Amino acid sequence: MKSSDLTTALQGMLLHEVLLDCYGLNGLRKCSKNTCSTPIDSIWTTAGITIQAGGYFAYDEVFPSTDHRCLWMDLSFTSAFGHTMPPIV
Repeated sequence: MKSSDLTTALQGMLLHEVLLDCYGLNGLRKCSKNTCSTPIDSIWTTAGITIQAGGYFAYDEVFPSTDHRCLWMDLSFTSAFGHTMPPIV
């Protein structure tokens, strides 16, 4: 996800990888077989989306018997939809 044809295409559509923005280019290893910490999984969003938090679960925490971490992000309703909804009565 650092430098590939897919990365170039997604950046060309003005998308950005939110976890690399938080953790830097090296980030955490997402696959236990990946010995060089090259990111291979990512979360891409439009430029207007800002996350409040994001990260990686431990291996086997979400999906047992896999060698990948599950990625997650938390964003506000306003960031996702552009406004705060009125309360439901």
